[in-house]
Amino acid sequence: MADRFAELATGNNNWSSVNTWKATTDGATGASVPTSSDNVYINADSCAAGATLTVDATANCLAMDWSGGDRSGATNTPTFTQTNKLYVYGDLTTIAAMVYGGSQYLYFAGNIAHNLTSNGLTINNVGVYLGSGFIGTINLLDALTTNRLRIIAGTITTNNHDVTCALHFSLGQIGAATANLGSSTINTVEWQVYAGPVTLNAGTSIINASGNFTGGSIATYNIVNLTGATSTITGNNTFATFALPPATTQTIIFTDGTTQTATTFTLDGSAGHIHTLQGTGVAGWALVQA
Repeated sequence: MADRFAELATGNNNWSSVNTWKATTDGATGASVPTSSDNVYINADSCAAGATLTVDATANCLAMDWSGGDRSGATNTPTFTQTNKLYVYGDLTTIAAMVYGGSQYLYFAGNIAHNLTSNGLTINNVGVYLGSGFIGTINLLDALTTNRLRIIAGTITTNNHDVTCALHFSLGQIGAATANLGSSTINTVEWQVYAGPVTLNAGTSIINASGNFTGGSIATYNIVNLTGATSTITGNNTFATFALPPATTQTIIFTDGTTQTATTFTLDGSAGHIHTLQGTGVAGWALVQA
């Protein structure tokens, strides 16, 4: 286990290059590229104006911390971008005064608890992901904004912090997945529950979904608000409250043969705003008040 400190010149700096890395914050570049046993720090000594750190090949680290390590945090608003996968085997700390981009997933790897602190950074075009074969936990230490939050195996504990997903929040697919939502508000386009088993500890959470809702036939959601113009509901789902906003014209489509059970349904429209509820075919669907 060792530490690696980035040295980012103006322009692009590739993660895979030894010219990017130092063994000490005041040292010279030429240190080996970080491994899954090495903590990565980007601090005030690291970043020239206009610097970019690019994950140009599959990469690994233990923790990654942009808030500084033994120095103050990164300056000059650096850019971090992924054109390839990054596996983080420890914690991740970003700062608001940076740009996070790229099209690849960031993978939390290893069967441990990972702390994620975004400090208000929007993690653009990157999902947060527990990879296949890993059954660890992501603990959110503050609110998270990202495009995709995908837990295919393992646990996410929001610690009552809000989550905003520009595309989807998804659970399950390969292994057992658990979401502990506490009192969080989840704002997402798609809510997706895949094959599991999947466990949802909904607490007093609120899920606002503007697109499709694939509920996974798990019990019990707390409050779910469908906020978009069109949503398709899949699965036999149970809710404390299932609600449609009265000031929105909507078409809500229920997969044939499914039943939605809720203690409270709030389905009324308003003047000029009609809620159309329909099935996908002729097999029928049902709303049942608990």
